[in-house]
Amino acid sequence: MFIKVFVWVLVIVSVFYFLVCADKHEAGFLSVLRRFFLETIPGFMRRIAVKIVGERIMQWFESVWDWMLYKPNPIVQIIYLLCAVGGFYTYVNYGFCHIPNNYVSSYHKVTGTIVMIACYFSYYKACVVSPGSLCLTTDSATAKNFADLFPYDGILYSE
Repeated sequence: MFIKVFVWVLVIVSVFYFLVCADKHEAGFLSVLRRFFLETIPGFMRRIAVKIVGERIMQWFESVWDWMLYKPNPIVQIIYLLCAVGGFYTYVNYGFCHIPNNYVSSYHKVTGTIVMIACYFSYYKACVVSPGSLCLTTDSATAKNFADLFPYDGILYSE
């Protein structure tokens, strides 16, 4: 059992390194593999897809893909709400009938519901409240307050 887990962890770490850490501009073996799997094969598959469905449909598909992955959209919010509501529905529908028992008191029905409502509310606030931003027109007092909160480390923040 330990060997299987170790092998899976090794494979996952290797793939992660392969996809993220290998530089595609170098001449090493990992770079060649990365280019092959992330540029050559997708390019070949795109050419085949263009022959099957046409350039116009392929461009539409790529624009939808770009919108889903790289543009602001509500997909993540919808998926979160489906998971959260579905999980709470499952908890109420299948869990409430087993409460109370030897391990859980009846007040867990109330506290679980309160916690879930708090989660929904905090998620709503996170979605609608602006995170704010600093730009060239921000007054100096506000910029100094934020600069004091996050000191310059030369890595993430620079002067």
